[in-house]
Amino acid sequence: TRQVEEELDRVAQGRQGYRQLVARVDRQLDEELGKLSSLQVKVPGGETFSCPECGAPLRRRKGRKGAFWGCGGYPECRFTAEDDGGRPLIESEEEKAARPCPECGQGHLRRRKAGGKGRGWFWGCDRYPDCRATLPDDDGKPGERKPRAQQGGHKAGDECPKCGKGSLVSRKLKKGRNAGKPFLGCSGYPRCDFFAWDAQKG
Repeated sequence: TRQVEEELDRVAQGRQGYRQLVARVDRQLDEELGKLSSLQVKVPGGETFSCPECGAPLRRRKGRKGAFWGCGGYPECRFTAEDDGGRPLIESEEEKAARPCPECGQGHLRRRKAGGKGRGWFWGCDRYPDCRATLPDDDGKPGERKPRAQQGGHKAGDECPKCGKGSLVSRKLKKGRNAGKPFLGCSGYPRCDFFAWDAQKG
């Protein structure tokens, strides 16, 4: 980087051609990027990890929800794994078979980090976005989905049945295929994410 900065200074002074500099740096960058396809990420202990789906090296990355492992073959391969103390959490075929997706029957449930601070974990189908099945986390295992409130069972002004602190407020969805439809939410949102369709207005 220092050498390139010095050469850029010479370009600014008119002592060196800009196109030649860019062409050379571009060639060097292409060579360096070409080496990444064979890069093996080492962790303490000298271990390397490969993608179980395509065989490319896995790379530890930083995301909004913390560290995770992603396939070096991205975007062709979109495999990701949770970070487990500096190692990718890769499930065996037996572990996958033990948690089939209850909705599509083709995928299996994977534990995922929920978005936002303090939101915890949930289980979702690994075929997302083709399958959007989710289950709550029950101490590291897929929990049971709570039955939805029956239509007409709640109305605006009632005490929130989930947290017991807030009251139910009628709102309208702003996005998605149900945009404009009325629903009941807790006045304590986002601390409480209770949701039920508002039968009184819908």
